[in-house]
Amino acid sequence: MKTKQGTKVQEWRVRASKEDLECAKCGRIGLMTLDHIVPLSFVEILGLTKETYDDEWNFQYLCRSCNTLKAFRVD
Repeated sequence: MKTKQGTKVQEWRVRASKEDLECAKCGRIGLMTLDHIVPLSFVEILGLTKETYDDEWNFQYLCRSCNTLKAFRVD
């Protein structure tokens, strides 16, 4: 059974792989990757739960280049 949060992540990922979107960092238009603004490695440090981590406030679309450069940082 999919959780509400799991469904949100899946919806955002499907959209990123099928639509031309704008990168939140560089503005490039095209197919994007789903990025978590606050990386998973920060969840415990910040006292977040998996449910709040996988919510829309923590999603952004980045092109592959920007997502690779961002890595495990919080911008």
